[in-house]
Amino acid sequence: MNMKSNILLLIFFIFPALVMAQITSSPYTIYGFGKMENKGISVNQALGGTGIALQSKNSLNNLNPASYSGIDSLSFLFEFGVFGQRTYYSNFEKTQKKFDAGFNYLAIGFRFNKWWAASLGVTPYSSIGYTINSTSQVVGEQSDYLKVYKGSGGLNQFYFGNAFRLTKNISVGVNASYFFGVIQQGEISYITQSQNTITYDIEKTKNIHHFYFDYGLQYAIQPGNLRYVLGLTYGNKMEWNSSYNENLYYKGDTVNITNKTEPFLLPEKYGVGLAVEKANKLRIGLDYSLNKWSELNLAIPSVKSEDSRRLSIGGEYTPGTGRGNDAFLKRLYYRIGASYEKSYLVIDNEPMNSATFDIGVGIPLRGSLSMMNISVEYGDFGTSNHGLIKENYWLININASLHDLWFMKRKFN
Repeated sequence: MNMKSNILLLIFFIFPALVMAQITSSPYTIYGFGKMENKGISVNQALGGTGIALQSKNSLNNLNPASYSGIDSLSFLFEFGVFGQRTYYSNFEKTQKKFDAGFNYLAIGFRFNKWWAASLGVTPYSSIGYTINSTSQVVGEQSDYLKVYKGSGGLNQFYFGNAFRLTKNISVGVNASYFFGVIQQGEISYITQSQNTITYDIEKTKNIHHFYFDYGLQYAIQPGNLRYVLGLTYGNKMEWNSSYNENLYYKGDTVNITNKTEPFLLPEKYGVGLAVEKANKLRIGLDYSLNKWSELNLAIPSVKSEDSRRLSIGGEYTPGTGRGNDAFLKRLYYRIGASYEKSYLVIDNEPMNSATFDIGVGIPLRGSLSMMNISVEYGDFGTSNHGLIKENYWLININASLHDLWFMKRKFN
C-alpha cells in the first residue's frame, strides 16, 4: 500500500470523531432534530445548495447519487471542508452574537469501470447546540429559581454511494447510509432555600444508529452545444427506536430514571432538479425538494411540524479555457446561488422559514487538477414576532478538492 493510501485511510478513520465534535449554536435546536445540514458539499455550498441535476466532475456532488457517474475514469477525488459562522440573535429587546467553527465533511470518489462509479463520505445530517436560561417561581412561595436548558451533539451520516450508467444519457444511483450520533440534553435547576442553593441536574443521552437508503436518477440530452439534465431523487420513510438514558443528579447522588427506547423518524423525501451546461464553461441549476416532516410528533403544544419545502438556484462560470497558461482571473470558477426554505418547525403559529444568498470561487491549483473552493453565505432563519428570536448569519466554507490520476497505466521504456 503506498503512502497516499495510508494517509487517506488514517484521515478517513479519524475524521468521523471530528465531525461528531462539530459545534453549532441556536436556541431552535432544542426542538426535533435540531439544525438540518442538507445543503450538499463542496461546490453545492456556493450554489445555494443546488445540485440534483449537476454531475460530479472536478468536485463531488452528494445531493444526487446518480451524479457520481460524471467522475472521470482515471481520477480519484479526495475532498474535505471546514466552516466558520458568525450568527446574530435578536428579538425586540436585544441582540447577541456567537461564532462557531469546525470540520464539515470528508468524501472520496472514483470509478470502478466505465459504467460504475462510487463515493464514500462522512457528512453532518443535523446538529444541536444550545444553552437557554429561564426563571420560574417555586410552587407555594414568592421566590424564583434559575433553570438552564442545554443540549449538544447531532446526527451524522456515513454513506457509500454508487452510480450506474445505464445508457449514454441515463444514470441511476443509490446511497447506502449509516446514521449515527449522540444527542445530550439537560435541564439544571438552581433553587435557593434558607440561603443555600440546591441543584437538580437531569441529563438525557440518546444514542442513534441506523441504516438508510436514498436513490437518484439523471437524464441528459444534448441537441446542440448546450446540455440539458433532469435530476430526480427519492428517500423512503424510515422509523426505528433509539435508546436513551436519563439520569438525575442531586446532592452528589445519581438516580437512573429511565433506560429505554423512543421512536425515531426520518421522513419520506422527494427532489427534482433541472440544469443546463455549456462545455466546461457554464452550469446553471434549479432544485426543488420536499420532506414529509408533518408526520413527526414533537409532543409540545406550542410547537408543531410541517412538511418542509426548499427551492434553490445556482450557477457556475469560468471565462478561461481551463489551461494552465490562462491568466489567473480567467482560470477561476465563479459561483453564485440563493435558496428559500419553508422549515419543518412552526412555533406559536409562526413558521421558521429561511433564506440564503451565496457567492463563491473555485481556485485551480497550478500544475494539477485539484481545486480550492471558497464560498460565503448570508442567511436568516426564524422570526422576532411573538417574542421569538431571529437569526442572521455570515457563513464561510473552505473546501479542498484534491484530484489525482490514480488509475492511469504508466509505460516505461
